[in-house]
Formats: sequence, structure tokens, C-alpha cells
Amino acid sequence: MLSSKHRLPGNSFPALLKSKINYQHVFFNIKLKKRLSPKPVFRAAIVVSTKISKQAVVRNRIKRLLRQALNFYLPSLQSNHDFLLFAKPAIRNKSLTQIKSALQSVFIRAKILKNEKNNP
Repeated sequence: MLSSKHRLPGNSFPALLKSKINYQHVFFNIKLKKRLSPKPVFRAAIVVSTKISKQAVVRNRIKRLLRQALNFYLPSLQSNHDFLLFAKPAIRNKSLTQIKSALQSVFIRAKILKNEKNNP
């Protein structure tokens, strides 16, 4: 579970959806927006639609895996960013390690990891 300071409130979604910064992967899309705020906190939201699966059990499992992978990278992410993570159907039967590596590759492309040794 993401802590409350790292959760993106629903009223921030429309501005983030208008953001032109978009990173795509086979498993998910990420909409990213840099935020000018006095609180330097990275905030995120995960969206898994019924297009992925009609069964809530499957959708909730995907959300849990994405949150767990995101929590793994949370300490190494740059602050002052908001992002929406939209799951794609290809993520349905993937393991946590596959999702973690996919998130890492997108974070490196987006240049939002604090560790410079991970960035090419």
C-alpha cells in the first residue's frame, strides 16, 4: 500500500491527463508531470480498467503487484513528480520481478531515478 503522502488525489487527475509527457511499455503507460510545490513528495496513482479483466480479483492482483513494485523504487525516485500508471492487458499474468524490471526501464527512460549509476 502506498502511504497517504505518496497517493495522488483524484482532483489532480485531469491536469495530469493533459500532460504531454507519456512513457509507454508493453505492460503499462505512464503519464508524468513535474509539480512545483513546497512539499517535495513523489505522488502516484494506478489505474487498472475493466478492459484488462472483467474480474475484480484479477484487477486487484495487478494493482497489488504494481504498488509493491512501486514501493520498491519509491526511495530512489526524484520528488516533485506526479504520475498516473495505466495498466495494459499484457500485464495480466506477469510476475513481480518482470513488473519491477519494466518499471525500472521506464523510470530510467524518464530520468526520474535518483541513482545516477542506473541512468545511462
